Amino acid sequence: MRTLFYIALVFVTMTQVFSQSKFELGLNAMAQENWNAAIELFKEDMDSLYAVESDYNIGVCYIGLEDFNTALYFFEKALKFSPSNDRIIDNASLSYEKLYPEESWSHPYSGFKRIILSLSSSVWMLISIMCVALLAWIVYSLFIGDAYKKNRNVMVLLMGIPLWLFSIFGVFETYSHSRELHFLIPKNIEVATFLTVDGLESEEKLQIGKRYEIIAYTQNEWVKIQGNSNSSLWVRKSDVNLY
Repeated sequence: MRTLFYIALVFVTMTQVFSQSKFELGLNAMAQENWNAAIELFKEDMDSLYAVESDYNIGVCYIGLEDFNTALYFFEKALKFSPSNDRIIDNASLSYEKLYPEESWSHPYSGFKRIILSLSSSVWMLISIMCVALLAWIVYSLFIGDAYKKNRNVMVLLMGIPLWLFSIFGVFETYSHSRELHFLIPKNIEVATFLTVDGLESEEKLQIGKRYEIIAYTQNEWVKIQGNSNSSLWVRKSDVNLY
C-alpha cells in the first residue's frame, strides 16, 4: 500500500511539473512573439492551476495577432473566475475599443456579483458553517444567561441570521456561476441565427466583439440567446465562443 502511495505521489508531482513546463514554454514563446505556438502551449495548460493566467495570456497572444474579437473572448473567459483582476479588465477594454473605437467596454458582472465571486464556494461554505455554530451557541446561551446577556444575544442573533443567509446565497451563487454558461461571443460576422432549433433562419446577425446573454442551451449543438433586439434566437455552439 505504501509503495502505491509513493508511486501516486510521484505521478502527481510529475504531472504538475509537466503542466507548469507547458506554461513556462508558453511564456517563452510569447517573449519571442511566437503567438501561435504560445497559444497552443497555453491551451494544453488549461487543466492546471494556471488556467486563468493561461486564458489571459492567450488573449494577449491574440492581441499580438490583431484578432481582437478572439482576444476579448479569452479575457472575458478569464474574468469569469477572476472578475476583479485589473490586468484582465484593462486588456478586455483595450480589445473592445480596437473593435469599436467610439464605444466603451462594460464588465460582464455587476459590482455586487464581483464581491460575491471574490470568495470561492468553499470559503462561503466555511463562513456558513461558522455562522451556524455561532447561532447555535447564541440560542443555547439565551436559556442560561441573565436578562442583560439575553437581550445582547438576541441582538447578535438578529444580526447573525442575515449574515448566515447571505453566506448560503454566496455558496449557491459561486457554485452555479463556475459550472454554468452565461455569455457568448460570436467567432465571426457570418454566424447564422435561427428562430427555432433547426428551423427558420433569422435575418438578425450577431456582431463580433459583442457579448450575448445565454438563455438556455441543449446538450448537443444549440444555444439560445438574447438577440440585439431583445428577441430570443438560437445559434450553433460551433459558431460561437461560450463561457
